[in-house]
Amino acid sequence: MNVRSLVTAVDELYERAVTRPGDVDDGVLARWLEDQAAGLEPPVDREVARLLRRAARTARRLARVRSRRGGDVVDWRHGVDDALGSAGWRVQLDLARRGLDLHPDPELYEEARARYRAVHFTDWPVTYEEIVARHEG
Repeated sequence: MNVRSLVTAVDELYERAVTRPGDVDDGVLARWLEDQAAGLEPPVDREVARLLRRAARTARRLARVRSRRGGDVVDWRHGVDDALGSAGWRVQLDLARRGLDLHPDPELYEEARARYRAVHFTDWPVTYEEIVARHEG
């Protein structure tokens, strides 16, 4: 399972919800979930599946807020921040953390660090070495 690609897929879904909120409806979200699930190797981790469903619900809420507010945003990330605040990045952080629990990866660690900062406004107090040691131990 490549959790990094799931984090990217959530980003792409959020970008669509910000830039084209009218295009994010229940049908699109259902297809998105199916596409993500199809890319997962069995057995599918229950926590990852739960986080993907949460991402779809968050994207729906994001699209609703952006539809009401209207107007263009310079960067879709600002649209997420404006609509949902730091909580808008929680799903990607939780996905990255779960991915690190399953298979430590230095690039995923960097994703988690960036998301941690976006959610908590401080550096992540965990080093990659600590994650690897926990995984091996």
